Amino acid sequence: MRIGYDTGRGKLEVVAGVDLKVGREEILGLVGESGSGKTTLALAVLRILPEWGTVLGGRILFDGLDLLRMSEEEMRRIRGRRISMVFQDPYSSLNPTSRIRDHFLELYRAHYGHVDEKEVLEKAGTLLRIVGVPEEKLHDYPHQLSGGQRQRVAIALAIALKPELVILDEPTSSLDVLVEAQLMELFKDLRKRERISMVFITHNLGILSELADRIAVMYAGKIVGVSPTEKLFADPLHPYTRALIDSVPTIGSDELRTISGEPPDLRNPPKGCRFHPRCPFAMDVCRVAEPVMKDVGGREVACHLY
Repeated sequence: MRIGYDTGRGKLEVVAGVDLKVGREEILGLVGESGSGKTTLALAVLRILPEWGTVLGGRILFDGLDLLRMSEEEMRRIRGRRISMVFQDPYSSLNPTSRIRDHFLELYRAHYGHVDEKEVLEKAGTLLRIVGVPEEKLHDYPHQLSGGQRQRVAIALAIALKPELVILDEPTSSLDVLVEAQLMELFKDLRKRERISMVFITHNLGILSELADRIAVMYAGKIVGVSPTEKLFADPLHPYTRALIDSVPTIGSDELRTISGEPPDLRNPPKGCRFHPRCPFAMDVCRVAEPVMKDVGGREVACHLY
């Protein structure tokens, strides 16, 4: 998958050859620094890229269907019903002028046409209870809810039509740690209860250590490694993955490690491996040849060290 943005000075390729798979009932973590292309990749799956974004090449296969070849009408039947998304800021998906009940009614009407209002609101009340929001909040406006409650409502809307895949784009980044911990338990419960697959996008490896089955690490528009979660933390293969783990603050340590340098300018990315200007293990080959993804003991890594 390759995705570009129009910048006025040509295309800026922000996702440069990403290949990922998500299994049924799997939680796949997608981690990387800001600007690495994580959210762009998610928006492309639902075909809701901004008007200046374009898929430059590749396929998006979902249950054997190539989403890029579907008409907009066919995609409307998939969005929300088979694939849904929870955004970082729930205000981006909640209409501030509509009550919570109206959001549920609109969702069901969009996919099923005429619906029984009483039946939909009963389902909505059940969904709110599942995500830990009092049922009476159905009659409130979004601004009358706390940040955590708004995010829970967004999650309830995302799972209302029992989708097979839910994409979560940094859904806890604006919440305090207590609410974040509660939502982590909710996601685990929803995976078991609803038997759904999830892609959890974040820059927080600590969250994924408790939640994800596998983790894909993204850097400067490319996937540099994919690994089962336990193996990734026990023995990180890619130097960037290792640096991310080392930069996580630990209790009892006064040292705060950082990754030297800055992410590359995607208008003129480095030749060879895009991480080599910041990599302590860089070799001559890293500066001239782009590494290909290799299988290393059941894990995937794109690095000349292997």
